[in-house]
Amino acid sequence: MSIQNKSQDLGELADVDLAPHVLGGSHFFIEGDSMISIMVTYVMIFAFFIMHLYAAIRSPEVLSRKEEFYGFNQTEGNTTLDLDATLSQLQPLHHFLNVNGSIVRKSTQNDKKMTLEASSKVNYLKNYNSQNSESTDTKPLVVTFHDGSNTSLPFPILHKVLGDYDTIQIKMTLTADYTDIEGIKFDWKFANPSAEKYLASAKILMSFLIGYMLIVFVFYFKVDGEQFTQIFCIILGIAGVLSCNPFSYLMQSSSGLQIADHILMAIFLNIFKAFVFFELELLRTRSSVPNNSFLMVLFAFYGLVAIFESAASYDRQAFLRKAQNEINVLLPSEKINSYLELITGLAMIPHFIVAFIQNAGTNIRRLVFFGLVVATTSLTILITQAYFPLSLKNTFSYAPTIFYISVCVTNASFIIFFLHSGTGQEYNKMGVLKDDTQPMVVDIEQMTDDDDDDDDDDDSDSDEEEEEEE
Repeated sequence: MSIQNKSQDLGELADVDLAPHVLGGSHFFIEGDSMISIMVTYVMIFAFFIMHLYAAIRSPEVLSRKEEFYGFNQTEGNTTLDLDATLSQLQPLHHFLNVNGSIVRKSTQNDKKMTLEASSKVNYLKNYNSQNSESTDTKPLVVTFHDGSNTSLPFPILHKVLGDYDTIQIKMTLTADYTDIEGIKFDWKFANPSAEKYLASAKILMSFLIGYMLIVFVFYFKVDGEQFTQIFCIILGIAGVLSCNPFSYLMQSSSGLQIADHILMAIFLNIFKAFVFFELELLRTRSSVPNNSFLMVLFAFYGLVAIFESAASYDRQAFLRKAQNEINVLLPSEKINSYLELITGLAMIPHFIVAFIQNAGTNIRRLVFFGLVVATTSLTILITQAYFPLSLKNTFSYAPTIFYISVCVTNASFIIFFLHSGTGQEYNKMGVLKDDTQPMVVDIEQMTDDDDDDDDDDDSDSDEEEEEEE
């Protein structure tokens, strides 16, 4: 009788949903904390993206350009005009000075050529003391106007590699018929030392972000079922902190440390890209350790990418430091690196799609986050590292480099933060998180032998009572 009662009780037990398989019993913040905390973190991610995009757009150009317009009084017939232009506060870091001139007319109709008689004298000064001077004799100068433009094609006035002086004075004498002429416009270009300093400062600030996230990760560190991911997070964080090469600020004159700038940054960027691929593979296979063959192939590929990326970065910076004019050139190392980055950016997208399908929603929070990482990283790589270099756009600007690094650093920082051992509980009681994506977990108490004995006694007592009633 007691056996039948127990069978009925067991048959009436309700089905219980078990906790999802979270890659070996993960305790990570992204899977254990409340949805509100996760959403607040996403807001912070987008805030950093917007801030870094603004910082990249506002970055100074490698070559500075300035213009100055000198208006002419109304004159008729041939007239001789004397023009003086002074450029001061020059530094050796400006490298060179390019000065061009353009004649501005009042009308914009018809193609036209205009002949001027021009002579010039250039004085080079340091601390208001003359160091050197150069003169050119009077000679004819032909300027060309195109239909629809009131400004002539530029003509060269001065091109000089800067030496031991801080001021240049240009005196010009122009003789021509200025009947339809409004004035002359000077245009000068020089290397901007602020651009490289801006890039270095941006790297330092970004290393602070990833350093802070690494501290949080270590502070909450607990040995987890996903030790591979945890170890990789620590390696990624250390590489991110070292990517700004803090040693170079102690010995700025060391050429070896200047080369290390590019090597350390390339190592971090490719550790980050490899980490994203590894995590996608873990999500696809729903395991905690990737396949050894996959591991070795990916390390070899990204090691190759890191070599060419550091070489391309070093060659571009060396080219910009020596550049004396805005000449758009794709360097050999940049060309190889662009094609490798093109492969990297494109390969991330199908890998994520396959991981999303085969994971079947087992780790939905992590899938959503890595979807954001893949989308932003892949798009940034394809634009800044493939499209811009191959189409010779923004070759004299650090803006693409700053935005590319900032997106990788931001994603790497929040990967480390999301994958730290959070404060969320491993199990949730029924009814506490009704809106959460994880099923509820119910603890089922097993009956002890004493309980079995009590139930047997109760059953025997009830049997005796039934017999007495009969």
